[in-house]
Amino acid sequence: MPKYFKREMPDLNNTGEKQYYYEMRSEGAIGTAGLVHRMRQRYRILDEGALLGVVDAMIRTMAEVLADGYTVSLDGMGNFSLALGLENYDRDTPEQHRGGEPNARRVSVRDVRFRAQREWIDDINNQCRHSLYRDVSGTRDLRRPTTTREERISMALDFIRKNGFMRLMDYVELSGLSRTTASRELNELSHDRSVPITFKGRGPSRIWVEDKSLPS
Repeated sequence: MPKYFKREMPDLNNTGEKQYYYEMRSEGAIGTAGLVHRMRQRYRILDEGALLGVVDAMIRTMAEVLADGYTVSLDGMGNFSLALGLENYDRDTPEQHRGGEPNARRVSVRDVRFRAQREWIDDINNQCRHSLYRDVSGTRDLRRPTTTREERISMALDFIRKNGFMRLMDYVELSGLSRTTASRELNELSHDRSVPITFKGRGPSRIWVEDKSLPS
């Protein structure tokens, strides 16, 4: 029986208004073997060894297709695409001998984005509709920030200046905030003209950079 928690978001701006978000309670993780076992029990297709081979072949083939520059679309499920970023490396290159950066930067694959199709989400929602319950047995401590807003801005700027940009999960790790709260605060910071932080891109590919038109 799937359950969810109701969580109160930290009041970072001291507005006095309570805001909430909802979080699924994890019942654990099912790996490839467990998923294949369930498929075999439910649909009686092939044997588990053959199914494992098919799944492994699909995962490897998807990696090859993504590496060739394609988006992978699984009908009835969703789309997979690559997210790129920059990384430092210390390779001794001819460009460095011609006055290039001592620590060069190169584009690399940083993540694989997945966007679920609406039909798949609706299917899951319909299966959960009559069995989703709120878990009120034992509450978790709210994730309160241990740093001030000013300290988090300073840490974010230091990270951006060192790495060139900052992703949402970088800020989550820096600040200790939940993903939802970190996203909300970054949105507020990037629209605060007194804070030299702005963003580029949108959606999952959004990054935050220093706004050098503003005083740091």
